[in-house]
Amino acid sequence: MLLLNSSHIQRKLEAGPVLRQILRPARKQRESIEELYLTILSRFPTPEEVTKVEAYIRSGAVKGNEAGIDLAWALINSDEFLYRH
Repeated sequence: MLLLNSSHIQRKLEAGPVLRQILRPARKQRESIEELYLTILSRFPTPEEVTKVEAYIRSGAVKGNEAGIDLAWALINSDEFLYRH
């Protein structure tokens, strides 16, 4: 439950220097997506995963770094992360 909705984890994601570096505005969107996958899952995203993330960003549901933070949450709550790390 802690990983699913912890305000403590949320603060760490929002203020963490690594995530801030990955999501800095000067970076290309695809580079940020790849870096998040490499950092959290130790692998590159599949083309399908990149397409889904880019569609989410384009949807306008979130602004600024919120999409990257949402992606980080999704990755750390994935079965792949939970069972491998």
